[in-house]
Amino acid sequence: MIDKNSVYFRYIICGFILLIAGIINFNPSFIIKIHGSYPNLLLILLIVFAAFEHAVAGAFFGLFAGVLHDLSVTNGNGIHAVLYMLTGFIIGFLYQFLLQNNILSLIITALSVLVLTSVIDWSIKTAYYGGNIYSASFHQYFYSAVYSFVLLILVYYIFKITLKKKRTSYFIRANKEKA
Repeated sequence: MIDKNSVYFRYIICGFILLIAGIINFNPSFIIKIHGSYPNLLLILLIVFAAFEHAVAGAFFGLFAGVLHDLSVTNGNGIHAVLYMLTGFIIGFLYQFLLQNNILSLIITALSVLVLTSVIDWSIKTAYYGGNIYSASFHQYFYSAVYSFVLLILVYYIFKITLKKKRTSYFIRANKEKA
C-alpha cells in the first residue's frame, strides 16, 4: 500500500507546479510565441495530472487551474474554473475506470479536450465582445491548441518517467522490507 504522506506530497508538488505554470502562462515574455499564440500550460498540466490521478483529484486540480486562469484574465467570471474542474473530473474518471494510461488514450482525450475548450473559449469571447463569428481569433485558438498538444506529449512523457522511477523505487523498497 502506498503511504498516504507520499500521495499528499505529490498533490502539493502538482499544485505548486500548477501555480508556477499559471505565473508563466500569463507572462508572455517566458513563452515562445508561434503564429501569435501561446500554449495553455494550465490545461496541459491539468490533462496530465488528471490522467495519472483519480477523478476527485483531477477535479480539484481543475478547479485550482481554472481559478488561476480566471484570476489572470480581465473578464474572469468563473467559467474557466467550472470548465477546468469538469475537464479534470471527466479525464480522471475515464482514466480511473475506462481507459489505460498510454499514449493513444492521451492523444484521443487531449485532442478532444483541447478542441472543446478552444471552441468554448472562442464562443464565449465572441459572444462577450461581439463581432463576426468567423473572426480571425479562431486561428489563434487553433494554433494554441496545436502548440498545447505538442507540449502535452512532452510533459506526459516527463511525468510518466518521473512517476515510474518513483513508484519502482518505492516498490523495490517495500519488497525488501517484506523479505
